[in-house]
Amino acid sequence: MSLTLQQIDEMLASAPGFRVVGPIQIDESGVDPIGLRQLNLDLMDATVPGINNVTVHVRPYAFMAWAWWKAGIVATENGEIQPQKMRDLVMRYEAMYAWAHSLAEHPLRGVGVIRRYLPLKGSEEAFIFTGEKWETLKGRMTSLMAPTEYGPSIKALRWLAPSDGGTFRRSLEVESAVMAIEKIVAEHVPQSLLALKAPAATWEDVFPFAEYLHITKPTREERDAFRFLFYEAGAKPQAPREIQRRMATIDLLRGIFSKEGYPIDLPTVRRRLATGWLPADWQDHKSDIQTSSVLLSILQARQLQRLAIESMMMWVERSLATEVAKAQPTEDLAAAADAAAKKADPLVLATLRVGEYMDAVEKLGAEVGWPSAASDPETDVVGLMTRIYAAQRKDIFVLPGLCLRAFAVVRAVTKGVREMEIPEIVGKSLDARLDRFPMGAMSKRIDAVADKSLMYLWRDVIEHWIIAQHVHWSAVRGVDGKKRLRIGLEGDGWIRVRPKPSSGFNATPDRLFTLLSLGTECGLFTSTEDKGTTCFGVTT
Repeated sequence: MSLTLQQIDEMLASAPGFRVVGPIQIDESGVDPIGLRQLNLDLMDATVPGINNVTVHVRPYAFMAWAWWKAGIVATENGEIQPQKMRDLVMRYEAMYAWAHSLAEHPLRGVGVIRRYLPLKGSEEAFIFTGEKWETLKGRMTSLMAPTEYGPSIKALRWLAPSDGGTFRRSLEVESAVMAIEKIVAEHVPQSLLALKAPAATWEDVFPFAEYLHITKPTREERDAFRFLFYEAGAKPQAPREIQRRMATIDLLRGIFSKEGYPIDLPTVRRRLATGWLPADWQDHKSDIQTSSVLLSILQARQLQRLAIESMMMWVERSLATEVAKAQPTEDLAAAADAAAKKADPLVLATLRVGEYMDAVEKLGAEVGWPSAASDPETDVVGLMTRIYAAQRKDIFVLPGLCLRAFAVVRAVTKGVREMEIPEIVGKSLDARLDRFPMGAMSKRIDAVADKSLMYLWRDVIEHWIIAQHVHWSAVRGVDGKKRLRIGLEGDGWIRVRPKPSSGFNATPDRLFTLLSLGTECGLFTSTEDKGTTCFGVTT
């Protein structure tokens, strides 16, 4: 039987002595193997605060505000104002809501648990919301208030505020939205389902939750309340900074859509953001919109930087064997990367030094300047990411050429941003968190070897940008007992320490889709479907 290190330690502590044990069981982990992700998340927090990549609908905000309000009312009427009673009621309302949407074939996240424990459509069975089965379901179901779901955003957007004993209370600004839901529930949902006494419910009893409170169909009151907390409150003089910043980002996007004059897809939106575009009437003024514009430009370049470095890590892993006898020194890997880059990128073939290549890429955007050139055909940030994704799946041999071009584009964007009059927060985004290898640090390393050959840069990329960063973060995070290390040093070279190399890397979603989805539901944007692609525009 395989044992974990913790199990072996506990066994020896209780009864010291020799044992014959099976292979040690260590789970592999490492979503962020080079430690680059947090800086990307910081940039997302700075430009689109208060949401995450899950928060795509308005209704969950209003429903959870209603659920906590209703739980408080029910508990008060029954003289049972106890945090545990209220939490149980809220979990019951959530479970019924998720159950109804599963029955309506519009399942919420975590639907597998709901379908495992609750009766399916057509069943005559009733589920009793008390006892062992209910306690098991509560422990396993995905709550809308969970940290990975709507919970942080519901609190950040001030729909709910913490109260005593781990409970919540709804804010005054959302009263009309809560009352709109209460009216619907009072008319269509059996009131026994909401009572303090645990009910026995059939699928037909809970189905009205999806029929009349569908997650994609908020009422006007819900949309108005959400739009105020999400956007309009940012115009108030004393509005918190995160609301002002979110409003500035939304205004920037509305400006982009107005300039286009028709709905555009997400890649096109990201291309516009990568250029640091500003509405004409804001270009000569320091403002939150200007700050959001530059930060979003940096974010697009940072997404490219991280993807390129992680993709080169995948290339290194796949170049290595697991056998010690086949260990490869850095020089061999660097030579292979240099040869591959020369075949994939004519600019590499035409230059001898690091600085020559970097300057050549920078000159490709000289006519429009940087970061404006970040959407030009040969220096397109979004296009490069798309090509890197394709190379990961189809032809990793071209990755070094694509990644080197990506490094050069990121350096050019960094230089261009530094030459602008930028707020302090923008400068920090280029240089903060040195252990996360920010764009500024990467650019400095490139410039420090400008007179060296590209082979010298490849050695630095492999040993320092990838392996040193990877080993550092594997050690820092190694306290959880999981196997994170992917590359090891044996003798005179490197080997892969996992049986299988990484299968590929993706950029962390940048919250743009959730921002536009929420904005569309509350009336700030419009959306259309064009051949299966969602395009967004601005309301008139």
